[in-house]
Amino acid sequence: HLRDKITERLLAIDRTHYTQDRKDLIKAGAIQSFEELFKTSPDKERILAFVKEQLDCQSPKTRKIAKNFLDTYG
Repeated sequence: HLRDKITERLLAIDRTHYTQDRKDLIKAGAIQSFEELFKTSPDKERILAFVKEQLDCQSPKTRKIAKNFLDTYG
């Protein structure tokens, strides 16, 4: 399924070549994408774990988006 492929790519951001500060910003977009996928995803636990990890990331924007996501879905 396309949804599953998208989820895998988004969860694999840490394996990209970008610097950590860029990865943190990309993760903000990933979390926003998960808002569209979450309700129908079979990977809810993995997504929640990924989002929870972002509560401690360097980017204030990403931390805020992660907190809002968890307030809604966590």
